[in-house]
Amino acid sequence: MAQRISQLFSRGSSSSTPTASTSRSTVVAPTTAQHNGLPTASRKRSSVRNAFDNLPRIFSDWSTPSAEGYWCSQDFMLGAGMVIIQPETRKVVCVWERERKYWFLPKGRKDVGQSLEETALREAYEETGYRATFLPTYHYHNQPSPTYQYYPSTEPIFIHLMTWGPRYRGDKMVDPGGEYLTTWYIGQIAADAVYELNTGMADEVNYESHLLSFEDALRALAPDPAQHAVSQRNFQHTVMHYAIKVFMETEHMQAKAAREQAAQEGMQTARESTHEGAQTADASAATGATTTATGLVPEVSAARHSTHG
Repeated sequence: MAQRISQLFSRGSSSSTPTASTSRSTVVAPTTAQHNGLPTASRKRSSVRNAFDNLPRIFSDWSTPSAEGYWCSQDFMLGAGMVIIQPETRKVVCVWERERKYWFLPKGRKDVGQSLEETALREAYEETGYRATFLPTYHYHNQPSPTYQYYPSTEPIFIHLMTWGPRYRGDKMVDPGGEYLTTWYIGQIAADAVYELNTGMADEVNYESHLLSFEDALRALAPDPAQHAVSQRNFQHTVMHYAIKVFMETEHMQAKAAREQAAQEGMQTARESTHEGAQTADASAATGATTTATGLVPEVSAARHSTHG
């Protein structure tokens, strides 16, 4: 990148570059040099800014640099996947492929007319044998909220873009390849969830579902150094790690909210007790005053009789 930026500042000897000459009339003072209405210092800043604008954007530590492009319908596929957590046991569902001996998370292409959410639930059921539901979690996303408040949501936690290569039938290419965009969600199953057999397609008979601890799941999906960083296997370790992080943050937020609610309820109970105590005291004072006034009446009457006598 440094070489690229330095090339932007190499002046060369083009006709547009100011150069000294033996003729005084052609000498241009560097302090007054102008280019497109910008002084020299501004040109440099603009060139640096343009150079960085052309570089891929770096986002969070969880994401790869930016990628831009466009593809028509024949050149892309849409799919969805799910990380299924069992909150009560703090375990996660991973699938073992007996024949090829590798671990993976449920995912697949969406069917015609199906939403990505429906796809995620269907693929989760077909490939794991569990009927999962979406798990609301606290995680940052860029979907607008009408209330502008930080509430748990079931919005996607990740997207994964992968290119598939050309396919051939004999010597003839029947598919030039394309882009496969998968949207990932967090799902959940209950502690007493029932595992169902034979829910997969014909080519999925070798799938076995296992409930693994968070640590074991991360080890099962450990990245393979021999594969590319954004390969399916290595990415699934990343999405698993992120889903666990989001789940644990959600636990923390829920515990914090429970503590705050308990504190508010305690304060409300204390206020009500204080109010009831004040009302009781007022009632007692009023009763005492009435009793005192009633006790004085006979004495006054007796005094009057004594005077007249």
